[in-house]
Amino acid sequence: MIDAALADARCNRRWGGDGSSFENFGDGRFSRHASTPVTIAAMTRVVGGGVRVVRLPFGVNVLRNDARAAPAVAAATGARLSA
Repeated sequence: MIDAALADARCNRRWGGDGSSFENFGDGRFSRHASTPVTIAAMTRVVGGGVRVVRLPFGVNVLRNDARAAPAVAAATGARLSA
């Protein structure tokens, strides 16, 4: 997951992007109400690993639009945005 996120963010930077957004699109374990602790931990690990390498401003969205998890991951990783 980290390698895939890094590849996407590097491509974004290479082609002139001025920011990135990390989200768990394609995660087969969406909850109807809130994300699981495993999802939140994985998102924090992926985003934290990605931002140290790519160094672009970034946002975080934890699907299905988890209004508690996204700001928590964003705060833990230094994001400027959350959704």
